[in-house]
Amino acid sequence: MQRYAASSMQLEQAQIEAQRAEVNALAQQQADALDMTGKSAMEFAGNPTPAQVPPALGKHYREAFSTALGQREGIKAKDQGLAAYNEAKEQPGFNVDAFLGEYRAKSLGGLEGVPILAAQVGNQVNAFEVQVRADAQRRAMLRHDETRNATVAQSFTDNLRADLPPDALFDIYTSRLLPQAESLGMSKKEAAGSLLSTLTALSTKMGGNPGVFDLFDRKGADGLSLGAHNPELANNIQAARNQAQALSDAKLKDDSQQRNFVTMTKLEQQLKDDPASITLDVIRANMGKSGPFATHDEAFAYWKRAQAAAVEKLGIQQLQSAYDNRQMWLLDPADQQKVLEANLGPHALRMAEAARQGDVATVATTAEQLMRAQSATGAKAPLQALEQFINTTVTSMPGKAPTPAFEAAAAIYKAYSTDPAFRDIYFKGDTAEVMRGYVAGLGSGDKEAAYQGAYRAVSPEGKAAAAAVAASPEFKDKLATVYKDVQGSSWWPQWAGGNGRPSNAPAVTAMAGRAVQDYYAKNPNASPEALKEFAADWTSKNFIHDTNTRIAVKVPAGSGGQLAQEALSAYSKRVTEEQRAGLSVGQADGWQVNFLPTGDTGRFQVVMQNGSAIRHIESKTLQEMQQELRSTKMFETPEEKAGIEAIFKQVRSGQVDLAFLAAHGPLLAKIRKVGVPGLGAAELGKLHTAGEAEMLARVKSIPLLALGPVDTSSLQFVRQRGARVDNKLTAQIAASFTTQAVASPGAIGASLAASLITMAEGTVLQAYPDPAKDAGNNLGMGYNLKANAATRDADLKRAGVPEDRIQDVIEGRAQLTQDQARRLLQVTLPTYTQRAQRAAEAAQPGLWNRMSPTQQAVMTDIAYSVGGADQFKKAWAAVASGDAEGFKAAVMTTYVNKQGERVNDTRRFALRAAMLAGTPQWNATVEKYGSFPSNQMDAMALK
Repeated sequence: MQRYAASSMQLEQAQIEAQRAEVNALAQQQADALDMTGKSAMEFAGNPTPAQVPPALGKHYREAFSTALGQREGIKAKDQGLAAYNEAKEQPGFNVDAFLGEYRAKSLGGLEGVPILAAQVGNQVNAFEVQVRADAQRRAMLRHDETRNATVAQSFTDNLRADLPPDALFDIYTSRLLPQAESLGMSKKEAAGSLLSTLTALSTKMGGNPGVFDLFDRKGADGLSLGAHNPELANNIQAARNQAQALSDAKLKDDSQQRNFVTMTKLEQQLKDDPASITLDVIRANMGKSGPFATHDEAFAYWKRAQAAAVEKLGIQQLQSAYDNRQMWLLDPADQQKVLEANLGPHALRMAEAARQGDVATVATTAEQLMRAQSATGAKAPLQALEQFINTTVTSMPGKAPTPAFEAAAAIYKAYSTDPAFRDIYFKGDTAEVMRGYVAGLGSGDKEAAYQGAYRAVSPEGKAAAAAVAASPEFKDKLATVYKDVQGSSWWPQWAGGNGRPSNAPAVTAMAGRAVQDYYAKNPNASPEALKEFAADWTSKNFIHDTNTRIAVKVPAGSGGQLAQEALSAYSKRVTEEQRAGLSVGQADGWQVNFLPTGDTGRFQVVMQNGSAIRHIESKTLQEMQQELRSTKMFETPEEKAGIEAIFKQVRSGQVDLAFLAAHGPLLAKIRKVGVPGLGAAELGKLHTAGEAEMLARVKSIPLLALGPVDTSSLQFVRQRGARVDNKLTAQIAASFTTQAVASPGAIGASLAASLITMAEGTVLQAYPDPAKDAGNNLGMGYNLKANAATRDADLKRAGVPEDRIQDVIEGRAQLTQDQARRLLQVTLPTYTQRAQRAAEAAQPGLWNRMSPTQQAVMTDIAYSVGGADQFKKAWAAVASGDAEGFKAAVMTTYVNKQGERVNDTRRFALRAAMLAGTPQWNATVEKYGSFPSNQMDAMALK
């Protein structure tokens, strides 16, 4: 019974709990459904109890409803408070206690009568206050850290200057900056991180300087480096160093490439202006991995281009005598044009410009002057500028009326019409037809009509109309008449060098008549004068009047002319005289030379004929006859004849002497242009090929040496100097040596050596203690006053120091001028250059002259730094054999540091690497060094 009663009570209790849960859910649902926008929870606190709530649970429902309302109100108040806090906390003078007091009063105000509601809102207010106070405390700590970090960073930036070496930076950091940072609550680890950030920014300002990070390698009193004390920064330090090196390398590479481009541009201009000046010395001076010529093949290819240009230029210069002697007709048309351009080209350009501007009067005057000048030379080739102007002006799309430029071209046509043969050099084809029609049409007084009529004649419609005329019966009668007229005496042209008609004139005129008929059929509107001009032109280009035999010889179309006529006539006369020699007068009279064509290439079987008797002489081409005439007339001086004989001997010997080829360069160039029997393309080609092979061997004898990439990490500071080195001054003097005008490879090498030594030693204008024990004082670029005691007064005097100031300079009371420092190095440098040269010759005779100037500079610097170069036998052997790796291992020099340790001179090694890379790389390195600050003012100027 008791167990039943207990079970019944448990069941009843469970039912009550279930009802309460339902009521709680209903209360929460009712509270969530309320729209509380712009209203407070108090306005809903008295809402009636829903009918479905049992009366016994009415109170419970109201409490649950108030609790849900309070939670909603509290969350709303908290959200509003956070928004207000986030807005107010950034305002000046913000007080967190006052803000929270106002927030609490506002959030709980009016809730006193509803304890449950007040409690729920109060819980959210308490949580908000905890959150706000935690944030305020965190912000205060951050402000403290930021202030501290900013103070430390500024102090680091102010004291760690770019002009200070790593040793000085280490001392400043450990003795001053680190204690200061620790006094502000910063740990050693945090201070090291700030130091790394400062050095990274400093390196970036200097365009990348990995050397600043050497500070982390300096050891303190405990024997440990700063990096060892902060192992967690090792990766970051290395990354910063790598980034600085990459930035420095990129800037150095870009500058070097720009300088190399400038150098290549200058070399190309030199090749264009004076190709003969491109000698082996120039090649050697521009060898280098980062220079214009990184390989032997690149250097040789440039030299070959220069040689080809030099031969062409020398050849044209040698042909100037033909212009001066009015024998331009002896030259090929292409060579005629080049010589004309050299002499008359500027005048032709001015005339063309006047024509473009429509200055007809100037054009007419200048055209006449040019015609007289060109005609006087015997040239048959056109001036290029004038020819181009005429063609582009006349053949361009016509308008309604002639342009000023067209009228200027017409003025040229009229001026040149006094010599039709000369005029036809410039006016051909449609260009000639347009101008002929325009000038003829001007007789009507209507320019526009003449212009339009001239272009109409050469238009497709005009040509079609002309074809119709040519097909008419009437025109065929005209053709028959023209054929007869050609054979009349009034149409017969004057033969070049001939007086009167040749004996075979009927045969010539018959062929000329047919040619004129063909021309007239294609140009039915041609005037009688135009037909006469065509007949004369055609005959002179297809026949040669042999003045020796008075026979017209047929030649390939277009081969005739003054050169061909004089060459054939001279040959005919020589052969006749040779063949008649030894014959009696009666026997000789009947024999006459005859030219029997072999095909249509200009080759003849030359025979002597006497009636039916024929004696074969030889096979000869018109070109060979012309070459013989050119050779006879163009090589007339005893010096030229002796030179030609010497060249023949050189060819026959099979030996090539480059000095001989250079000495006879102008004559060889002239021979290539003019031609000499027996010295044709094959013979000259052998000389040329052999000469190239010898030059290639000489180019390949230049050692190719390198010391690897240029490392700028140790560039900024010259080691162990008892005085501060002025980087800008040193770079300026070093750069002045590289730009110094010099004339020989030895002088170039000495100039580069002076630049390298200046960079390696640094420039100090006032005497300072040498870092070596008992070494005395140094001056300028490492000039040791004690070691040079016997000659120092004379050396300083030769450097330009007044005698009354020499002792003051020696004792440090006065300093050198910049120019005196330069000259002092130049005074002493020959001693070390000679020592290096003697060591080179001892290693291999002729080695010094095979070396590039940059290699000579490096070996001279080695002699300067250690007193001589004899002991570097492995280095010299590597130079002689071109062993780059062996050379690299043998030229590292050393010095004793402050700790008494002998260490590698990595800075000087890097400078030598930059020099061997080529002058563009070297000049970029010098500029990079000059950009590093060497005093506080320069350091402050960095941005």
